[in-house]
Amino acid sequence: MKELVSIQNGQAVTDSLTVAEVFGKRHDSVMRDIRNQKMKLVEAGMDEFIFHNFVEREYQSQQGNFYRKYELTEDAFALVAMSCVTPEAMKFKVEFLQEFKRIKAELQGKTKILTEREQLMASMKLSI
Repeated sequence: MKELVSIQNGQAVTDSLTVAEVFGKRHDSVMRDIRNQKMKLVEAGMDEFIFHNFVEREYQSQQGNFYRKYELTEDAFALVAMSCVTPEAMKFKVEFLQEFKRIKAELQGKTKILTEREQLMASMKLSI
């Protein structure tokens, strides 16, 4: 099985293929569930949320065919996963959420926030 959560464009995401594999669902069923969640969000006027949390991408299958998938942020994943309520699904949801936290902590470690003193020192080094 591939990793549950990865870093894409500087943020932690999973994708609909991974969700389908882990939850033992067909990918077209997961895509349908995602579209249903997006439709409900549109009805609620949450277009901005959709834009930032559900990214539709194209991928190539092993047979060479091109299909659509979604990249999901932690928030989008949580919304989609809420509809899965079996005991097994609950276990997988917890694993996904823990992996999102681990990846986000890794991302935060890569982007160090400088103190005022460190900013001044860096600026001085650049000037010299």
